[in-house]
Amino acid sequence: TGDLQYKGFNNNLIVRGNAVYGNLGASGALTTINNSSSAASGYPNTTVAQNAVSYGGEAGYNIGSFFHSKAPRIYPFIRYEYYNPQEEGEKGQLPMDKRNQVSMWTAGLNWYALPNLVVKADYMTRQIGTGKVFGKGKYNSENEFSIGIAYVGWFIKK
Repeated sequence: TGDLQYKGFNNNLIVRGNAVYGNLGASGALTTINNSSSAASGYPNTTVAQNAVSYGGEAGYNIGSFFHSKAPRIYPFIRYEYYNPQEEGEKGQLPMDKRNQVSMWTAGLNWYALPNLVVKADYMTRQIGTGKVFGKGKYNSENEFSIGIAYVGWFIKK
């Protein structure tokens, strides 16, 4: 697991990144147990992955800083994320389900109306079944638009 954040140019530039990798040593044994369990549970018998992965990066810049020092902070940003809870299985296992390979691009805007109040809007496109940064999977893409308001504050003493 790793996270990093960089703030530069008088805190107007924000760059973030993260990565998570998981390894399950007994995935083959768990798959055998899972596949021999009763179908009466209502859950499908599936292969248990040995490896899971997630990573992403984001960059944004305060365009309000181009106007004057009292201008509101307005951060357009772009983000890329990839995640797959079934990245790889043990040798000899059935192939992993490609529907778990998800590649997402998000572009948005964060407007700090007040120092602790942010209005957020973004558009996201999610490609399913592809391990590529730019690429269509064989499954339907998902697109969504979101808008929200968030309050940034501490409710307990640090």
